[in-house]
Amino acid sequence: MKDKDDIQDSKLYELDTWRDIVRSDGWVIFKDLLNTHKDFLERQVIISVSTRDFDNAAKYESRADECKKIIQLVTTRLSEIKKEG
Repeated sequence: MKDKDDIQDSKLYELDTWRDIVRSDGWVIFKDLLNTHKDFLERQVIISVSTRDFDNAAKYESRADECKKIIQLVTTRLSEIKKEG
C-alpha cells in the first residue's frame, strides 16, 4: 500500500509532467491542430444540416465536442492536482 508521501510524490510528478506538456511548443501545435480540426468539423455540421443530412451533422458535432473536451480534461486535471497539492 502506498503511504502518504508516495501519493504526494506521485501527484507532484503528475503536476510537473502536465506542466511540462502544456508549456511545450508541441502542446501549442497540438492545440492549434485540434482547433483547426474542430473548425473543420463545425463547417461539416453546417453543410450537413443544409443538405438535411442530420445523422452526419450529429456525428460531426459529436466529434467537434470531443476536440473541445480534450483541452478541457487537461485543464480540469491540472486544477484538481493543484487543489490536492
